[in-house]
Order: sequence, then structure tokens, then C-alpha cells
Amino acid sequence: MKVGASFFGSTQSGFQWVADRVWKVEHAFERANAAGAKARSARTRIFAIMLGMSAAYVGLMVFAGKASLFNSPSQIAAMTGQAGARAQIVDRNGELLATDVNDYDLFVDPTDMTAADRTFVRDALQRIFPALASDVLDKAFKFRGRTLLVNMMAAADRDRILNYGLPGVTFEAQRVRAYPLGTTGAFYIGMTKKAGEGMSGAEKAFQTDIVNGVATNQPVQVAMDLRVQGALENELRAMAVDTQSAGATGIVTNVRTGEVLAMASWPEFDLNRPGSYAETFKRNHAAVDRYEVGSIFKVVSLAIGLDTGTASLSSVYDVSQPLVIGTRKIHDMHSKQPLYSLEDVFIQSSNIGTSRVAINAGLEAVTRYYDALGLFHAADIELPE
Repeated sequence: MKVGASFFGSTQSGFQWVADRVWKVEHAFERANAAGAKARSARTRIFAIMLGMSAAYVGLMVFAGKASLFNSPSQIAAMTGQAGARAQIVDRNGELLATDVNDYDLFVDPTDMTAADRTFVRDALQRIFPALASDVLDKAFKFRGRTLLVNMMAAADRDRILNYGLPGVTFEAQRVRAYPLGTTGAFYIGMTKKAGEGMSGAEKAFQTDIVNGVATNQPVQVAMDLRVQGALENELRAMAVDTQSAGATGIVTNVRTGEVLAMASWPEFDLNRPGSYAETFKRNHAAVDRYEVGSIFKVVSLAIGLDTGTASLSSVYDVSQPLVIGTRKIHDMHSKQPLYSLEDVFIQSSNIGTSRVAINAGLEAVTRYYDALGLFHAADIELPE
């Protein structure tokens, strides 16, 4: 087997490998003394082993140095454990929305402990992790090998345990995507798969930019304004709770540039714990669901009437009776008078008046305008949900 950077995974894991082997050697010496073996012979063997390990690790460092000189950035990333790394995501003002962090898995190996150590370490772990079942600990300490006891530990927790200096306890780092704001902006920011590939929101929409940003150490900036996002979510949440809505959505855009300053959906979920929520909580109603544009049609229809010359500001429309079209009956909820001018139709948002404007413009003209405005197709957005 060719031993190199890719074999050890990373420089850090290489150091961990050597540290583990040194620990085993130290305990081999203790066992040798306990068994009455000759100390000088044991020391000689230990010295030879450590010398060989040191030479091997020097070779590893030389190999890694050559690799960094002659390999492409993508190859270096793969060899140094950077595969799946992603750049940070920030809002328009540079506020952090998403970043990579290391979490740690804790392993225990009773073969790296003396008999006295095993009792001490087991009791210590039980105190540190009271939620760990006793039978799980018992099984781990009877097994002759490494056992995963705790996964996804924060770096601060790992450092705290390292300070105890518990023999036979080791850690392995794994990169995870972290979202410091939890639920805030969850649907806008999106999530990643375990392999580090974007699966929703900005994480998916800007996948290439986020991956390429690792090499340049540049964050990917999105149009969100965190202040606007927070205000939108507060209002949407309050309204959804007050009306007991099953779902709700809100979007704030800059109409001059098309930028989406905020986007929220209800119910909400925490990006750091997506598995704790039902799929219905993770549905982005703003990007996935399709809605009729409602009264916006009235603005467009009146504009068509004016543009085609079939309506004018002096036009008058009878809104005294419901308008029957086929099997449908169109009503006005709050007609104040039987006749409306075009201005009244707009101000009162009259369903009957708007329909009469569209009928006068004609099916062919209305269809042509609607098609030109893209109203027969879903909006083209940057969120490929």
C-alpha cells in the first residue's frame, strides 16, 4: 500500500495516528514491566519502534509537501480532507448565514488501558455523559477494539474532555455545515446533503460559487438583508399563529432591481436540526407552491384595455348585477354604486368591472398580453426547489 497524505486523510489525522501509536507503545512498556519483563529489552524495542514511526512520519510530511507543490487545488483539497468544503454564505451586509465547522466523534478503546484505567475511564465518561446508558458503556468496555460512543460533539466539548487526559479515548473530526441563526432565513439559505452538496435554497442555487469560494477564501454574498428577514419572519409568524394557518409565506423584493431582500415560509424549522421536523415543515411555500396572481390580474387587464384603446378613463361599467360567464358567476363583495368609471373599477378592485374591461379588449388581445408578460408560466427564479 502506498502511504501518503491520502492514506492518513489529513495532516491532523496523521498526527493523531502517531499519537495513538505512541500511546500504545507507552502501555506496552507498562504491561512489560507488570509482567516482569526486562526493562532494558523493552526500552530497546520501544526505542526502535518509535524511531521507525518517526522516520515514517517524516516521509509522510515530505510526501505531503511534494503533493502540495505539484498537484492541482482540487487534488490537494481531496488529500487534505477538504473534499466537500464550502465557503461561507453572508447577507448583503456581510452578516454570517452559513459556515463549515468541525464536529467530533468520540471513540473508546479498552485495549489501550490498564485494568485500573478501564474502571476510572468508564466512571468518568458516565459522569461526563449521564445520558449514556450503562449497558452501552459496559458493552464498549468489554469489546476488544474501538467503539463509537458519542457523535457530533462540538469542539468546545471535545477540548473539555481532552483536558481530563483519559487514556484510550480518541476523537475523529468531521466537517458539518452550521447555521448560526437556526430558523432565521432557513428557506432562503437552504441546506446541504451529508456529502456537502447543496440541496435547497441558496446552498443549491449557488453550489458552484460556494465550492469555488473555498480556494479563494471568499464568502458568497446573497441579496438578503438580515434585518428585513427578521422583521418579515416576526410578522408572518404572528399572523400565522393568530389565524391558525396551516401554511403561510412572505417575500420582500426590491422592485427596481428584482433582488429578494427577505423570504419566509410557515411553518418554520431549524437548519441545524432538520431531522427533528416533518417534511411539511421544510416545504418552501414561496418557491415550491404555485399561486394564482389574484387581483394583480385586475391591474394587467385595465392596462390592456387602455393600451388597446378599448377602455379610457371616461369609460363606465355596469356592476349592479353579477356577471355570468359559462357556469361561473362573478360577484363584487362590496359594490357601492351600480355604475363604475374605470378609475372606480381600479380603486374598488371590482371583479365585475375588470371582467367587462377584459371582455371588451377581446380574447385574442388579452391572451397575447398575458403571454408576453409570462403569466402563463411559472416565474423563473434562482431557487431550483
